[in-house]
Amino acid sequence: MFAGEPLSATSPPGFATPPTYLRTPSNPANAGIVAEGKKSNCASCGSGDVTGLDTGTLTMTISVPAAGTYLIPIEYVSGSALAKAGSVSVNGAVASTQTFPSSSADGQSVARLGVFANLNSGNNTIKFSQMADATFGVAGVETPILQP
Repeated sequence: MFAGEPLSATSPPGFATPPTYLRTPSNPANAGIVAEGKKSNCASCGSGDVTGLDTGTLTMTISVPAAGTYLIPIEYVSGSALAKAGSVSVNGAVASTQTFPSSSADGQSVARLGVFANLNSGNNTIKFSQMADATFGVAGVETPILQP
């Protein structure tokens, strides 16, 4: 499995430099429509992220097969050791304020936050706005999970 590393049930393989894993969200933020924000190159985001949402907006389209209540996993980079607040609106409804816990101060570590929303069958829009400051970045939205 790991060349030169013995397998053991009691000790993990040693790495001089731990591997880095890049994940590209199923709905990357860079594919969305950005107004007054900017597309950035977050090294751990897989496809980059969108920052500058303190004054700008990011609108993304996601598709689901059936109408219902879904958990929408949002991938983000906080760029701060502090939690950030921001607005999320689905299909033009009144925006809700969400608190995004810190992902890390380095601006490169991706975290996830789940938001519940009623989605229509087919295409739906998610709009991000009024994020706490320009360092916050949305990396994307994972595939929504239909709730029972």
